[in-house]
This record gives sequence, structure tokens and C-alpha cells, in this order.
Amino acid sequence: MDVLDDVFQVIELNSHLLSRTEISPPWRFRFEESDDAQFHIINFGQGFLCVDGENDPRLIRSGDMVILPYGDGHEICDALDSKITKAVEMNHCNHDEYQIFPFAGEAPITVLLCGIFYFTGRVKHPFLESLPRVIHIRGQNDSMTDGLPATMEMIAFESKRQRPGASTMMQHLTDILFIQAIRAWMAADNHEPFLWFDALRDPEIGQALRLIHQYPQKPWSVQGLAAEVAVSRSAFSTRFADLVGESPIRYLTRWRMIKANGLLKTGRPITEVAHLVGYRSEVAFRKAFKRETGIPPGKYQRQWLE
Repeated sequence: MDVLDDVFQVIELNSHLLSRTEISPPWRFRFEESDDAQFHIINFGQGFLCVDGENDPRLIRSGDMVILPYGDGHEICDALDSKITKAVEMNHCNHDEYQIFPFAGEAPITVLLCGIFYFTGRVKHPFLESLPRVIHIRGQNDSMTDGLPATMEMIAFESKRQRPGASTMMQHLTDILFIQAIRAWMAADNHEPFLWFDALRDPEIGQALRLIHQYPQKPWSVQGLAAEVAVSRSAFSTRFADLVGESPIRYLTRWRMIKANGLLKTGRPITEVAHLVGYRSEVAFRKAFKRETGIPPGKYQRQWLE
């Protein structure tokens, strides 16, 4: 089982490309803090990314992409002494239609594509919570050879011409963009520490994660998982928590609730859903679901099916 593929299928990713801006110096855009992940593609030219709380600006060049998974406030500018040109709020709850701001000057231009990623599942996977504040994927990096440059180029092409169906095209392309960007970043030799990825690569913890994902309905215990991967209970529990960021049973519970989210949306009876995610008692499942999501499973299901 490919655990990462399993995660991508259930995190309920949504995306929007919000704007294409062509601008000449001097310029500085202020992007306010958002509940959504924000991303930018430098389609042409270059600039500096200044993230709130970080002292060192990051140089971003043509072909680069940056993702701010937690929506931190930041600024992008042509020069560090440039004054604010415009303040922008990027949030899926109040975003406007996709906009093009074409270049109308004479000086060299920078083309900036801006958008958001957001996740609608009521239980967040630890994968999303363990990402760094900034993911910077450089256009000249070897890890960019895995389809990402082509996707970015297609998005840039569609964003400029606005042909029939362009909005739908960009919607699907930006969904793909997130997955490709994460894969490219994980493949880079110099990426920042990413414990959840390290957990996948660990022989014993990675195998335990695969077992949980493949058989969430089994009555797993810490002792049982440790025995499956041939590690002592105490050593397994400690290493799992260190790499994944939470205990094995906590991760198992969260994964079961994430799976239950998807199953409830299909209209399956709650008793059946409880059984499929490893609960012999529907009452125990109802309590666990409400504890994790803040809403009873029946109410959650009705919200999706009505």
C-alpha cells in the first residue's frame, strides 16, 4: 500500500487560482494571513518573498513555486526597499472570481500567479500538520523533472488566454499541482525536516503506517503493531511518536475518523461505517466521531446528503 497516495485521496483537497499579475518595478504585494494554504508561481522575472516572523528574505526566480501551508502573512516584492503596492486577502470563503492584471508599462515585468489550497475534511491528517511554514520549489532543481514544470506551464498558458473551459482546466490543474509540488519537494535533497516523510521511510514505522492504512478495521493495539514490525513495545511507541508526532493509537483513531468522513458521505448506514473503521459498537463509534469532529455522525451525514 502507498500510504501517501492513500492520504492524498482522503484529505479533501480544493484549490483556486485567484490571479495572474503582470507588473513592472517598483512593486510589493502584501498577502494577509489566511485560513487557507497560499501559493505563488513566478512565471517570469523574479522577486523576494518575506514571510512574517522570518528575518531572511527568500529570492524567488522564474520557474519557482512557493507554498505557505498555514497561510502565514507575507510579502512579495521586486526589491526589499519597495513600498506596498497592494494588500491582498486570499481565502476561499470570500475569494472573488479569477482575475488578470495585465502589464501596461515599459519596464521589464514579473508575472506572478497566486492561488490557494484548502482542505474540507473535519479531521486533519498529521501529514498536513507536519509541513514546514514555507515550501520553496526551485525551477532549476532536478526534482522538478517529475511533471511539475509542465503543469505549471499549462496553468500559466490557461491563465493568460482565458479560453472556453479555462476555469475548469485551472481547477483540475491546481489540484494536481499540489500533489506534484509536495512530491518534488520531498524528492529534493535539501528539503527541510519533514518528520512524517521520515516516518514513511523508516522500515518499522513505515510498515506500521501501511498496516494501519490497509487494515483500519483491525483491533490494533500498540503491542500488536509492535509485534507485527518486530520491535519492542516501548521502543516502537517512542519512535512512532517521535516520527509521526503522536502516539500509534492516536494516529489510528484519527485515520479511522478520516476514513469514516468519506464513508458517511456515500450514504452508508452508520452501523456499517462503524464496522468498516474498526468499531464493534456503534455507540463507541458515535462518541469517537463526535469527539474528533465536534459533530455527531448522523448530523454530519445529513449535511452532505440533504
